[in-house]
Amino acid sequence: MQQFKIFKKQRSIFRSLIRLFAIAISAILIILLICSPIAKHLIEKYDVKYTGREIKIDWAYINPFTGTIYLSNPKIYELNSDTLALSANSISARINISRLFQKTVDIGTLELDQPNWFIRQKGNKRDLNFKDLIERFSADPNSTKSSKTHFIIQKLKINKGVFFYTENITPVSYYVREVDIESSPIGWKADTIIFNYSFLSGAESGSMQGSFSINVNNLKYRLSSKVNRYSMQILEQYLKSMSNNGRFAASLYADIIATGSLKHARDLKVNGKVNIADMHFGKDSIPDYAAFEQLSLDIIDLQPDKGKYFFDTILLDKPYFKYERYHHLDNYQDVFGAKGSKVIAASGNPERFNLILEIASYIEKLSKDFFDSYYRVGRISISNANFEYNDFTLTEDFSVATSPLFLLADSVNKDKERVNARFWTDIQPQGNFLILLSINPQDSSNFDFYYQLDSFSLPVLNPYLVKYASFPLKSGKLKVEGSWKVRDGNITSNNHLQIDNPQLGERSRQKGTKWLPMPLIMAVVRDNEKQIDYSIPITGNLKHPKLHWKDVVSDISRNILTKPFTYLFKTKKTAKKQR
Repeated sequence: MQQFKIFKKQRSIFRSLIRLFAIAISAILIILLICSPIAKHLIEKYDVKYTGREIKIDWAYINPFTGTIYLSNPKIYELNSDTLALSANSISARINISRLFQKTVDIGTLELDQPNWFIRQKGNKRDLNFKDLIERFSADPNSTKSSKTHFIIQKLKINKGVFFYTENITPVSYYVREVDIESSPIGWKADTIIFNYSFLSGAESGSMQGSFSINVNNLKYRLSSKVNRYSMQILEQYLKSMSNNGRFAASLYADIIATGSLKHARDLKVNGKVNIADMHFGKDSIPDYAAFEQLSLDIIDLQPDKGKYFFDTILLDKPYFKYERYHHLDNYQDVFGAKGSKVIAASGNPERFNLILEIASYIEKLSKDFFDSYYRVGRISISNANFEYNDFTLTEDFSVATSPLFLLADSVNKDKERVNARFWTDIQPQGNFLILLSINPQDSSNFDFYYQLDSFSLPVLNPYLVKYASFPLKSGKLKVEGSWKVRDGNITSNNHLQIDNPQLGERSRQKGTKWLPMPLIMAVVRDNEKQIDYSIPITGNLKHPKLHWKDVVSDISRNILTKPFTYLFKTKKTAKKQR
């Protein structure tokens, strides 16, 4: 009997435990069932009050016991607008519940799956569509009270995102896709934040990947980036805002490591390789005005703030440049407006963002003190260049080109006593040009300079000769060479001009041409051997050079005095031979 009572009591306790367990499970299930819809209701009810934005979600899952939060298909709209700012397949997070009792909101991983983030710039540089969120959640700099609650995200993760950027004034529309980002802890006690990233160009080709870290206290950063065939066509949209339908295309390759400060542009250290390939610039469908096949920079150590510019190589391969003059403007003013008026207008508003102008301004800051700094370049090379000049303002079209053109300089080092450079090119349709330069890199007023223009056919210049003198040339080859020695800015040089057999053609009487007495001029400047041959020394200094015309004046005087008698003698001699 006693045993039966004990068994009955144990069974009663067991049943009570079963009931308690069932009640607990039921309570948990009820809490789980009601928490999620309540959370969805509260998010959509108080969204505007706490964020200033309307938020919509399909459904939510909240687990208050594990701290798990999952929002399906969330949509966040812009301030006081039905325009979508952010959408995603899902947003999930897990909060450390135990740390809430320590007044710390500790989110393990905040993950956005396939988000679409729309960044819009409506007006000036600072008028971005998320500016209100920054202002709302930023700490008041004037407040002396410290926050009692700490926030930290152990990891921010973005999977397969698409980021859209639009700017209404320029206008600009651009996006990147397949964006993957993973961060180190963000928030309380996280002075330095590291982001590992990768993404693809949106409509064009190319990819970027690397890491970016920033100290939130002093804004010092470190960037490591690898860029593969990334299209730079976004620049074309900014180009059109400062031009008449300017066209631009290029691809970027890079493998660089950079450290610096967002506060000071010159506080920068860079090493690595940068390559811009297949650059093309022009207007509409017109052939290129400028292009190159490759611009390559191999950077050893670039530190503008410390005056260090160390490059292994600077290479420019197959550059092309065309300059054309028209009756109204030239081809570049045709793109950028008369005297660059469209560029001036675009740069006249400092509140308006233009990526091209920002890049140009940054490069200007970096290169401002280059020649006063400690620079070293292993090799500078321009190869297979083609520069073309066309003039359509004359009665006859004029065209000349330098092709191929080369420039080579090795061991450009400020520590060296001399730096040597060589420039040479063929001139089309006829001629060649050579420059040899040897300069003291520590003193630009100390150099040796040799140049030679040879076998240049002067009839090429007939469009100008006809317009300004009314006489073309039937023949004549020009050779000009000179040797300069400059020390402390003082010049010692000799320059030699020689024209072989210049022969005038018949006078042109076209409307709009000017007239010069070219037969008389030829008679004065040409010697008895039908040559023009003068030496013109230049002395003085670089600021005030002095041309010495003694040889020219003496030859002209001799021609004036002797040519009439020589002409009469030759005429009589010819007459005797004919008898």
